[in-house]
Amino acid sequence: MTQDSRLKSNPDHINYAGMRCFMVLHANLRNIQTVKHWADHLGVTRSSLSRLLKVYADQTPLELMRRVRYNTLVELIENYPDIKSYAAAQECGLMDEKSLYKFLKKYYGISFTELRHKTLLDLEVRKSFEVNATNGIQSIHYRYR
Repeated sequence: MTQDSRLKSNPDHINYAGMRCFMVLHANLRNIQTVKHWADHLGVTRSSLSRLLKVYADQTPLELMRRVRYNTLVELIENYPDIKSYAAAQECGLMDEKSLYKFLKKYYGISFTELRHKTLLDLEVRKSFEVNATNGIQSIHYRYR
């Protein structure tokens, strides 16, 4: 049975293989700069990785790498608000702050500074909402006792 026929006939194989792709990418993001590097880490060809992710996530490997890099940047900023652009770039598998700047401008239309500002503002709003929601629930419980 070929790998393509397993993808079509076995949803469990798709789920396992798809999750493994994501786990390998997350665990090795610093060392994975290209789809070829990702495929090499998995021990598969680029075309096999592409077929699998198209079935599993309905996206190309490059689209998924971009999304994971962006989400990782957001998480880094949330957890380390003062992180330098060079360190953030390294953690996301980009070579330097210039690569980070190009990545963000080309695919998201913002700079690292703008992303930091937006992310920290969003985080503050979420925290404020959680506090207000919690206080609102407590005040409702108090009124109905």
